[in-house]
Amino acid sequence: AKHWGWVAQANAVVVRGEVVASDVVRLPGPGEARVVALALVVTGGRRWSVATTHLSLDHGTARRQLGAALEALAEWPGPRVLLGDLNLVAPQAAPVAAAAGYELVAGASTVNAREIPDRRLDHLLLDGFTAGDSGVAKIPVSDHLAIWADLV
Repeated sequence: AKHWGWVAQANAVVVRGEVVASDVVRLPGPGEARVVALALVVTGGRRWSVATTHLSLDHGTARRQLGAALEALAEWPGPRVLLGDLNLVAPQAAPVAAAAGYELVAGASTVNAREIPDRRLDHLLLDGFTAGDSGVAKIPVSDHLAIWADLV
């Protein structure tokens, strides 16, 4: 998404399976460059589309970027999953997700993993799946807790 000399910030899709196709789409808005990484994957013998993003800290811009990310993902075959740091709490993200036909998976707070989590900014949006069990987990590579869900 952005580069500072030899340092870069990016989003990644990592799967247990095969990435069949992928693309990166720049999202609209002022300030820091923001992108959505999209991939068509095959895992467990099933094909689905997945996208990840990290949206603006400005809530109005983040809502517009979420709409643009979901619009980009809509061009990929279903079922679809979008996840990432949306920098929006659930009441801000849910209407945008619902308008695009996505279910926002509810869950525990994800920020700040180094202290006591106080709010959920990282979300999982589903189209063509439902979430079975879900939760958060502390990982050593982020100041946020990781979100996870069993997809049905």
